[in-house]
Amino acid sequence: MWRSIIAPLAAKFGFKLETTGWPQKWLPCHFTKNNSNKNKMKISGWFLAIGCLCPWLSVAQTAKAVSTCQLINSIQRLVADQHYSPKPIDDSLSTYLHRHFLDELDTEHRLFLQSEVAELSRQAIKIDDDIKQNNCTFLDNYRAAYRKAISRFTEVVKQLKSETIPFETKGSIAFSNGHDPYPADVLTIKERLKNRIQFNTLRHTAELSPKWDSIKALLPDLMPKMRKKTLDSYDCFLADLALSDTEFDQRFLDLFCGYFDPHSAYFSTEGKSSFYAMLSAENQSFGLVVQLNEQGELMVADVVPGSAAYKTHKIAPTDQIVAIKHHNQTFTLGCHDLAKIEEVFTNSSIQEAQFSFRKKDGSVFDETLQKMLLKDYENTVYSLVLTQQGTKIGYLNIPSFYGQFEDGKSSVAEDVAKALIGLDEEGISGLIIDLQSNGGGSLEEAVKLTGLFLPGGPVAIMHQRNGKRETLKDPQRGMAYSGPVGVLINGNSASASEFFCNALQDYNRAVIIGSPSFGKATMQQVLPLENAEGHFLKITLQQFYRITGQSNQYEGVIPDLKVPSLFDFKMPREKDYETALQNHPIEAHLTYTPLKWDQKSSWLMQQQQRVELENQTKDINQLNTELAAIYDQKTTQFALNMPEVFKRVHQYNALWKRAKEMNDKKWPYQIDLTKNDQNTSNIDEFLKSTREHHIHNIQTDYSIWQAFLIMQSMKK
Repeated sequence: MWRSIIAPLAAKFGFKLETTGWPQKWLPCHFTKNNSNKNKMKISGWFLAIGCLCPWLSVAQTAKAVSTCQLINSIQRLVADQHYSPKPIDDSLSTYLHRHFLDELDTEHRLFLQSEVAELSRQAIKIDDDIKQNNCTFLDNYRAAYRKAISRFTEVVKQLKSETIPFETKGSIAFSNGHDPYPADVLTIKERLKNRIQFNTLRHTAELSPKWDSIKALLPDLMPKMRKKTLDSYDCFLADLALSDTEFDQRFLDLFCGYFDPHSAYFSTEGKSSFYAMLSAENQSFGLVVQLNEQGELMVADVVPGSAAYKTHKIAPTDQIVAIKHHNQTFTLGCHDLAKIEEVFTNSSIQEAQFSFRKKDGSVFDETLQKMLLKDYENTVYSLVLTQQGTKIGYLNIPSFYGQFEDGKSSVAEDVAKALIGLDEEGISGLIIDLQSNGGGSLEEAVKLTGLFLPGGPVAIMHQRNGKRETLKDPQRGMAYSGPVGVLINGNSASASEFFCNALQDYNRAVIIGSPSFGKATMQQVLPLENAEGHFLKITLQQFYRITGQSNQYEGVIPDLKVPSLFDFKMPREKDYETALQNHPIEAHLTYTPLKWDQKSSWLMQQQQRVELENQTKDINQLNTELAAIYDQKTTQFALNMPEVFKRVHQYNALWKRAKEMNDKKWPYQIDLTKNDQNTSNIDEFLKSTREHHIHNIQTDYSIWQAFLIMQSMKK
């Protein structure tokens, strides 16, 4: 998890991270199917999730053709009619859309000239009026300006490729923590780009070895190669800039929906199908885990045991995918084809494709692969037993609140109930429920799961825009597990995870451990857009409150015991979104009986003091302080010479090394499979390898280790 937080800092300066052997976690998209009548609340039709956490999922446009202007107006009408906290279409909308759309199109302010921005700004003040009048010519103005800017930037790249750029200069380059000013003219664009090419050439060279003497001796040979590599990378950059009309309008629609709140979103029929398929714990897959390398090549990162790719006995990690053929259409993979690649992998209607692979030795081979229904152990509930000095603590990992959607075969509440039976048979004296990086899912499953740990009673208050309330209650009497419980959370624990924590915290049923959660207490439904067949809006309709009337919206769930984690200060949370709904408590007069716990406050104080005195806690806090100082610098200056860049690159690499060493430290408890998993893993190769990966991650997770110590103390 923390590795994904390092990436933005590395990207700030374009640094490459040494990532061999670092833990990776692939997170699913958390969306829930809408099965309810929009005029009658049925909790199975609601979902609680941060949103799509997949690295490069977008919406495929195969729905009935509808003009973008018509979609904007359909979205606006639905928002005005049903959104939990609607906003008027006024000058504030115009200002927001103009500012953020420019940043969306030109994130680093490399493309647009100051004069072009000024002209678009003059036109932007009328966007709200144009929308009301069903006039979307303003989009054409942005589109024309964007295409002109891309064409100009492409020409600048072409010119620089034909020129001789010196490897080093007496100048410098500055990286801003915010936005640089837009360039005044083409000459400024060219000078900035030339500086960046020089810097990246030096950076690529510096990354080849940590030894200065080795680099220095080979500079005459290395530098030309690294400059060519840098210049070639701009082919991919330019390809990423090229947007079709549909892609361009999609970005605007996403931004328009996001103005009302961060979790409302537009998508079409095919995207809707992909979203639902990716939430189920059992999905169809080719069995390939892929990633882009630094050169923009699509590489096999892993092969899923038992899959079609695995059964070829030829495809292996480090193989490059050079082409994909589907329906007589061949995509020779490069920067231009990522959307098509994505469609082949994520679209549930595509069941077969032919792949061309290149081995490291240069040999190329073809394989026709069919998607298979695979049990997704990585994104399904699993349990283990943690033991030290005779004390057994159960460990239950819940990666998302998945449900039985479309072709799904399992649900989180059912899987947890089964896991609790197995853990109980192991004779555990306490239970850790790990919701770290659980972004949410089904509300129905959240209610059911909460009921497994409570004796009965209200669990939450649902609040609608008209002030109407509904109290959600534990549907079952009795508890599936009545022993001590600790719940682990972090900044990526959101929505349904927070719903669960709220209830257990209010009932005094569990100790919440970790760092403050994400801060999302809103609920969404997927509704069709009027007069736009095949087009939908995921819209925020309600907010859930604790039974006390308080809310985790914007603020997050505050843990009872705080355990630090690397890069927590850079985890994006709800409060970081400009359009996030604010926290407004309501009055609540519900009857419920919290569990009696004598001397809880003094025990919590003792445990917090113990955690803070741990050497690992001190080391994490110290490294976070050093990293925050880098992040918080408004401007970072680099001299454009080899000794300076080499020094700075390896200073930052030293920080990553310290972080990796902390992350790899193993903690002294024994981790075992439950008896049921032991029996199953003997005949399931994929389960066996997956559990080995899980055990390694738990062995090196400081938060889980601290939760274990807390549960040991809780038992006493």
